[in-house]
Amino acid sequence: MIKLLFKVIFTNLKNKYLFFKYWRKNSKEIKNWFKLYLITNSLILELAYKFKIFKNIIDRFPVKVKFNDGLIFYSPYDKFNELHIYIFMYSIYISDFLEHTGKILEFSKEDSVIDIGGHVGTFALFFKHFHPSKLYVYEANINNYCLLKKNFEVNSIPKGEFKIENNAVFGENKVLNFSIGNTSTVGSINEIGFYRKKRGTNTLVSVLAKTLDSVFEDNKINRCKLLKMDIEGSEYSVFEATSDETFAKIDNMVIEVHPTFDKNPADLSVLLKLKGFNVIERDYGNGCFDFFCIRD
Repeated sequence: MIKLLFKVIFTNLKNKYLFFKYWRKNSKEIKNWFKLYLITNSLILELAYKFKIFKNIIDRFPVKVKFNDGLIFYSPYDKFNELHIYIFMYSIYISDFLEHTGKILEFSKEDSVIDIGGHVGTFALFFKHFHPSKLYVYEANINNYCLLKKNFEVNSIPKGEFKIENNAVFGENKVLNFSIGNTSTVGSINEIGFYRKKRGTNTLVSVLAKTLDSVFEDNKINRCKLLKMDIEGSEYSVFEATSDETFAKIDNMVIEVHPTFDKNPADLSVLLKLKGFNVIERDYGNGCFDFFCIRD
């Protein structure tokens, strides 16, 4: 028993040391990296959150990430164990797009970029920090939306260069029930039910949904250089309802595709290919895929 206990303690300490080296190596551009390391490795906080002790209180205090170039990013506390992944989500999307398609994405001030499923700005904030393109962000989860707005406001990004809406994007223009997930990344439209049954949560809020056609029409977008989408199973409804005219305005897409009760990624791949895209698939091994799409 004592031998087993020492083994567990030794393994835990070893993992913390390896994680420390990871943070030190990959987070050199982060000013408060050591504080973040302590937060992401706090066993007390982890247990308190996991067993929902003071969870509601902890959720009110997002983790503040300070970059050496002046950028500030607030991360939801529920993702603290994956913080090192989420603060680099922008570079992951862009570098992986190049790796899988061989295409370098370059953005100008005249380009339009759409982020559907914007979370708290894990892609959008970093994209806007590095590129001058006009950015349109849609996030259905009201909690994420508030933190998303905060991330843009604290960085003083000019309001004319971006637009953030607390809307879902779906196959119809209508009010829908949005099921809040157990964490900030797993909510979904209740009609889809992707996480509601799977994660055992059914806290509902009403959200206005727009079609992709409406997104283009409302914002007078004539050309979309990049469409990024991660909407937990609603992607099928969106693209099935999208007109050929709108599809023709999209140059590149990065889509996280999820299996649902009646749809699977292969269905969407066929549809997108019929709409004129070359689809490169990355299999996560859990039923989900990343689709990197470039126009043929």
